[in-house]
Amino acid sequence: MTVPSIGSTAAASGATTSSATSKGMLGKDDFMKLLVAQMQHQDPMNPSDSSQMAAQLAQFSSLEQLTNISQQMASQAADSATLVNTVNNSSAIGLLGKTVSVLDDTVQVGGTSPTRTASTTVGAGGGDFTVRLEDANGFTVATNHMGRVSGGQQNVSLDSLTSGLPEGNYKVVFDVTNGVGSTRTIAHPTSTVAAHVDGIGFGTNGAVVTSGSKKYTIGQVLSVNATN
Repeated sequence: MTVPSIGSTAAASGATTSSATSKGMLGKDDFMKLLVAQMQHQDPMNPSDSSQMAAQLAQFSSLEQLTNISQQMASQAADSATLVNTVNNSSAIGLLGKTVSVLDDTVQVGGTSPTRTASTTVGAGGGDFTVRLEDANGFTVATNHMGRVSGGQQNVSLDSLTSGLPEGNYKVVFDVTNGVGSTRTIAHPTSTVAAHVDGIGFGTNGAVVTSGSKKYTIGQVLSVNATN
């Protein structure tokens, strides 16, 4: 006699699967209920093959182990996220009172922690280098033509550009012009500014450092300067 499958036995016995997921997937508790139902409703005159029952028990054991492994991995992932957040928060506290380099394209003029320097990386071959400040309307309010520079990091003091400007935030734009004649191209590399950390905050997304009116996530901090 062919041993009925777990699914067909459950259907015949009216066994329920209350713990099945919304997608119809069976959990280990459902598997055990179905296995017990199969054993209870088998023909006593022609019982199920013991080898097949053993195979089904082995399947249940494997399912249970996989479920436990999945739960352990989920727990470890949560623990790792908590650890990373704790480390980031501790690192942020250590930045208080220091000057850091942050990925930002705006600078603060005036206020408690004005931005004094900015930097960028010029591509290989260099080019004609200019730094500009733009106001909230996109108008250039200060320009400093630095001349020809080689490729690599360029650090620029903003004192001459910000002198005399009203207090507020301005966008820093680096122009690198390459080539001659009609082939001239202008690149606008990413800006990095120096910020003095005068406050630390903690939100749902982790630590936030403040510099005057500016706020930066810990992920925006690229480096800590040796001098403050």
